Amino acid sequence: AMGSAQWLTIRNHLSTKAAIKKLKSEGYKLYASDLNPTSKDIRTMNWNEDNNKEDDNTKICIIMGNEQNGISDEMREMADETFTLPMSGFAESFNLSVAT
Repeated sequence: AMGSAQWLTIRNHLSTKAAIKKLKSEGYKLYASDLNPTSKDIRTMNWNEDNNKEDDNTKICIIMGNEQNGISDEMREMADETFTLPMSGFAESFNLSVAT
């Protein structure tokens, strides 16, 4: 929701590739929501897989695509991992504010 912008740090980048390069250079792992067959169920994700400590401070970036097209092919290829959000009932998609 627009009212939540006051609690967010928003950055603009010239391209998807530039954004990903910047985030990865800052140590972020990129996880993208995607309906491809190789995406993992979010309930089975190991968010600390690179470290053995439970008190890990791994930086993560969650990428959500738009409702109609999802994420771009470029984002899919450059993300460290893709995941799905399981749904039940009649709805086929969540509003972004509900999903996150």
